[in-house]
Amino acid sequence: TFPQVVAGTDLLLYVGLDPNTAVSEIYLKRSTDPGNGFSITAAASDFATNGWSALPSGCYVKWGSFSVAGTVLSTQTMQGPAFTNLNSYTVCVSSNSTTTVASVAVNNLNTTQFQFLSNVAAVTIYRYLAIGV
Repeated sequence: TFPQVVAGTDLLLYVGLDPNTAVSEIYLKRSTDPGNGFSITAAASDFATNGWSALPSGCYVKWGSFSVAGTVLSTQTMQGPAFTNLNSYTVCVSSNSTTTVASVAVNNLNTTQFQFLSNVAAVTIYRYLAIGV
């Protein structure tokens, strides 16, 4: 259970079980905000390739890497808790040997995944970054 905020205090910092990570995380809550506050330490364990992190502002940052070859429509799922609102995303070419990128498109972007259309013959690695609440 989450501790009660003592009258007259502004911020409460405490440890609670995070439903997204299933481990104890540090939470921050203002006395005037409804709910349990938000985790400021929750994150995925694989920071190198794919992951997500909760920021102290309540936003989430998600990142990942995937490879595609040929003209293909591929669905990419973003790790971590679903966004309520997705505010920004970027998909970029990470490596593609000597191949020129003919065309790429992101379609059907939602709070948990996006579809990526590529028209490159060689295997090409792409990276994404998404920010939201």
